[in-house]
Amino acid sequence: MHVRKILHWALIAYILIQPFMEIIYFYQGRLATLGPVTIPTFVRVLWTLAMVLLFLWMERKDKFGWGLFAYGVLVVGYLGLHVFLTRHALAGVTDGFHYSISTELGYVIRVLFPILILIISYRVPVYEKTMEWITWVVGLLFSGTIVLSNLLEIAVASYNKAESIQGNIFDWFNAVNPLGYTRLASDGFFLFANTTSAILALFSALMIYYLINQPRWWKYCFVAVQLLASLMIGTRTAIIGFLASLILVTGAALFFDKLHFRKQDAGLLSFVTISMLVFGFLYPYSPAVARGGSNTAAETRTTTQRKSQNPVMNQIKRAIKDDPQDAQRLQHNFVATQLNIVTTYGNVVSATNPWEHYPADWFQLMNWPGGQQINYRQVEKFNVNIIAREMSKPIRLLFGISYTRMTYFIFNYERDFLNQFYTLGILGLLIFQLPFIIACLWLAWRFFRTPGQFNFLNFSYLLGMALFFASAFMTGNVIDSLTAASLAAFFLGQRLRAVAWSQAVPEQQNTIPRQIN
Repeated sequence: MHVRKILHWALIAYILIQPFMEIIYFYQGRLATLGPVTIPTFVRVLWTLAMVLLFLWMERKDKFGWGLFAYGVLVVGYLGLHVFLTRHALAGVTDGFHYSISTELGYVIRVLFPILILIISYRVPVYEKTMEWITWVVGLLFSGTIVLSNLLEIAVASYNKAESIQGNIFDWFNAVNPLGYTRLASDGFFLFANTTSAILALFSALMIYYLINQPRWWKYCFVAVQLLASLMIGTRTAIIGFLASLILVTGAALFFDKLHFRKQDAGLLSFVTISMLVFGFLYPYSPAVARGGSNTAAETRTTTQRKSQNPVMNQIKRAIKDDPQDAQRLQHNFVATQLNIVTTYGNVVSATNPWEHYPADWFQLMNWPGGQQINYRQVEKFNVNIIAREMSKPIRLLFGISYTRMTYFIFNYERDFLNQFYTLGILGLLIFQLPFIIACLWLAWRFFRTPGQFNFLNFSYLLGMALFFASAFMTGNVIDSLTAASLAAFFLGQRLRAVAWSQAVPEQQNTIPRQIN
């Protein structure tokens, strides 16, 4: 069998197994400790390395293959400098801190592998019909799992991974004994709700495109399942992603003359209308809305507690002015007795967080308004600022703080791109994230500037990518996910290939100009 064909099917199979790689049980309990790395990581590393070797062999006589080799040399050089320069930072400040080279290497692999998938996808052709089939299969594996596990009440809770949900979609309407969003929001058996939500947003745009492009009864069913999954997961990201896809893709279909107000398209228009009505009916009862109400109540409680603490805090402030040398003891005692950091911010700070070294900072946090104190992303940024000021500015800006050190303070910073900037520095962003940004901008430029590329298909793909990367920035846990980033890289790479190889790609034809040998 020809190397190109082997790589073609290896790439498709790799994409198809991604939903299974995101199952949470691989990362918990005995399955997580069977070896030095988790089962999904082991499978991905071997599979990706095998594809890279096949790719290099296939491109051995082409400049593109040597370009990938040069990129690998650049990554190795950056990694060596990154580890060398960040390893000893803060070592004397944080008691018990141990820099882990293996952890740092593992993180770099997580951000490197999607780039490799993007490159391979760009050079390995997949037919448009196959792309549609992959979209439906992978999309249904995510949304179908969420819906079925919700109905059976066996799903893992979106906001408490240690528990399963206590009710399904029918319990949303129970006004007598409401269960609360933490016991109703579900994301199937997947690892992070934020990651799954970004994937749902990406696939919502693609699935609605393929439905409108060639309607079939089963496609209606799959999109309906996608609608329910976007509500069941309990995140605004998934809800906005589906709603934006439904409105904008339908609007684009009308604009590009793929959908008309006529009898032949009555079924599609009726489905879109019914979907909007069902969405509008279910949304007020969804876990996402319940979560918003819970956050408002928490903000009120925090504000009330802060007001009750004001007299004591003012006394401490006056005492600090009178005796600045005693400031750290006073602030430490107050924070230790009035704020249980692990209990209050257990979803944000790590168990190793050395808060006792920074009592003045935490004392200042307790002066924040109630809304800011319960904003986990602001608390994450607060911790990142503590680490950043302890490091040499040139090293921090160019090579980052390091993933190991970030996780010593917090679990992660839920703002993708900013998280990678703090973790890997500007050079890391340029090496690992800039290719995605350039690819999307180039695709958008060709879409608007090339008449043949200004079409319904390219618009839908661009919308899916825009929703995906917007979700990454707003929620985090997306770019670092090998599942989410690999899926986005695959679809982006195929669309780049289709646009690059043709001045005007007919939407019903293949995305490649030649057969696979």
